[in-house]
Amino acid sequence: MTNQVKIMDVSKVSIFRDIQIDIGRALDVDLSSGDDNVCRHLDSLKMSTKGIPDLRSNSELMLTIENHILSLLSIVNIKGYKSMQFPANVRILESKRESSNTLNMSEYRTTLLHCDSWSGAPQDTLNIFLGIFVIPGAPWLQMFHTFPENHPAYSFVGPYSEAPYVESELIEVPVPVQAGTLVFWPTQTPHKTEQGLSVDGLWRISLDIRLRKANPYEDMDELNEEKFSSTKMNSLGVYWSLPDHGFKSLPEKILKEREILSHLPSVANIAREKYLEKYYD
Repeated sequence: MTNQVKIMDVSKVSIFRDIQIDIGRALDVDLSSGDDNVCRHLDSLKMSTKGIPDLRSNSELMLTIENHILSLLSIVNIKGYKSMQFPANVRILESKRESSNTLNMSEYRTTLLHCDSWSGAPQDTLNIFLGIFVIPGAPWLQMFHTFPENHPAYSFVGPYSEAPYVESELIEVPVPVQAGTLVFWPTQTPHKTEQGLSVDGLWRISLDIRLRKANPYEDMDELNEEKFSSTKMNSLGVYWSLPDHGFKSLPEKILKEREILSHLPSVANIAREKYLEKYYD
């Protein structure tokens, strides 16, 4: 196993602060206003009628985040990718007095060690994680060395608990617990969410997104509607052509994607239109 996990501190980079401000504004809190203030606000959101909002439904915010990420990719010199997930995931997690494993028994819960490819992520993806706000003791990211191509876990697909590896071969890569920690890794890299301390009210906000080396419509002759649009966030349709500039509106982003599709086989156009009709109409 080799260490293909890259870790950078971007807390002093202006784009990170812009991301932090935009996410805080969407949550109606200044994320730099002090840990206690932010935690109290998140506690109040959790107890409200609507609960913690799913920021992925905020198209304006997601486009702004995408624009920031494009700039960040340039700064940290991530190149050679043709597709990017849209929208990004913004995760808002809290430490729990009761173990989350007793609350969530999914075979694909992130508190189990896993590679994203085990649940169907394309083999050519790069995962990117950015800590936005974190209290020590909150749930956090635990990383390990990447599986080599000749390891059975490299190409495994299935429930995380059935993956073919032994714990003794895992080599941990420490991830600093702080806002501004940027981590990226190939999808064959095992990782999990550490549950944090067994107390309530320690919060983490993070952003994660995937890039692909292939364009979103490669091998379209083998693609079917189910694979492309079975879910909004976990199907192939979540990957869009990597833009060379940011967009001011969702219709503008969709128009650009349709322009790209106009030069591709009709099956690609049909797949994308079904995805748009299902999740963006």
